[in-house]
Amino acid sequence: MEGSFVAAVGSYPTAIFTALLGVVLIYWLLGMLGIVGFGDARLGVPTQLHGDGDADPDSGSLANGLVALGLDGVPFSVVVSLVVLMSWVVSCLAGMWVLPLVPMPIHTMGGILAFMASLALGLQLTIWLVSPLRGVFARQG
Repeated sequence: MEGSFVAAVGSYPTAIFTALLGVVLIYWLLGMLGIVGFGDARLGVPTQLHGDGDADPDSGSLANGLVALGLDGVPFSVVVSLVVLMSWVVSCLAGMWVLPLVPMPIHTMGGILAFMASLALGLQLTIWLVSPLRGVFARQG
């Protein structure tokens, strides 16, 4: 029998994505209240990646990697939010439907594989979702 939603959300590996989703939700709530500016680049990552294939030289390898994946043209906060949300959904579904079928002796290994697969699928879904969003965000600067 499949696992319950509440059990999947609170168990490994979905619990990691649940905590990250909580951080993302708090960020967006603080942004709506005006406490956090969406244009802040405090972590050294640009808030909007350039569409010309080059990130700012100061932004480091993270921004260059995001540009290489095709995640440019959209604010960094939107990209991170989508990756976390999509990974959480995939991990939750795996926790409800796949992980209950894994035998106990290898359950931890199944959780690790589910975590990695959720992150990879979440990133791929984000790449797919960001493509039509590029036109929504106007270039600044």
